[in-house]
Amino acid sequence: MKIQSLIFLTFVIISCKQNNSDTNTDSNGNTPMETYLLLNQGEVSDAEVQTMRAEAIKILDHRQIESSNKVVTLLEKDVYIFDAVVMGSAMRVGDSIAGEWLDFKDDLTYEYGKYDVKNGSGRYFYNFDENHLLMVDNNPKVKPQEFETKNANEMIILIGKYIYKDNNIQSKLTRSATKPDKVNQPSKTN
Repeated sequence: MKIQSLIFLTFVIISCKQNNSDTNTDSNGNTPMETYLLLNQGEVSDAEVQTMRAEAIKILDHRQIESSNKVVTLLEKDVYIFDAVVMGSAMRVGDSIAGEWLDFKDDLTYEYGKYDVKNGSGRYFYNFDENHLLMVDNNPKVKPQEFETKNANEMIILIGKYIYKDNNIQSKLTRSATKPDKVNQPSKTN
């Protein structure tokens, strides 16, 4: 009986052991799911992610060369703070996304994070005439994303496109001169 209990306990411990060998983590040990608010991997296999990334990188390179790496001031001027994210039937607002930001740089790269912590980065191309934003994360486990954008004054709406299976995402971001400050951040309700 003791041997059977020991064998059972060993199986339980082994099956509960977390396998981190195939996940990329950031410097804080977080997986992409914990660090990127717009991550929408869903049922996409690793092989599909790699195929999507290869094609998206070709498209991104072509678009950047074609435009002579032209930057749109609308995006890179300031930092964008997330106000709301709808993914499928789930909506996140208020404290659940407090401090989350997205920062487009003038060298056609972007960073994202929470408060003073940068959680990741990537490359982007924004087509101003068609209002399309293509984003390819530097993390090889994260699939590319393409959004239709709606701009109004100090905010931008990102609407996921089907090409990379993001048509279930919409998000609203507000422009800010600085990243959110955790110490002085008022609590949002909703």
